[in-house]
Amino acid sequence: MRDAVQAEIKAGKSEAQAVADKPLAKIGAALGTLAAQFLPMATRHGLIPRIDCRILEKALALMESGWAPVVPMALNLSARTLADPAASARLLALLDADRSKARRLVFEMTEFGALQDWRQSLRFSEELDRKST
Repeated sequence: MRDAVQAEIKAGKSEAQAVADKPLAKIGAALGTLAAQFLPMATRHGLIPRIDCRILEKALALMESGWAPVVPMALNLSARTLADPAASARLLALLDADRSKARRLVFEMTEFGALQDWRQSLRFSEELDRKST
């Protein structure tokens, strides 16, 4: 994966953008033709909160390995994850383990998702702010 990032940097992307693009590319490549079916199926089966937690675990492990030592990493977060008390607690616990990594993460959520339960979205956002200071 380092070679792919290096190639994108040589092609004009910033290091941060090249690194940020890789996790989604890896997931898409690993799923192949099933990629378009995967998220709807995972949603139907209630797996999205578990997937969000696992992706955060993988991102933190990637940071721990030193592969992406200084660049921020953006992760998409589902409104379903915030609505799941166990999943949102797990995300916050993972971030508590090492706040220096929490400062380098950017969580993205669609406006529609954030507004589905805006109070929960706001609470989670405020908790993330506390963990990143």
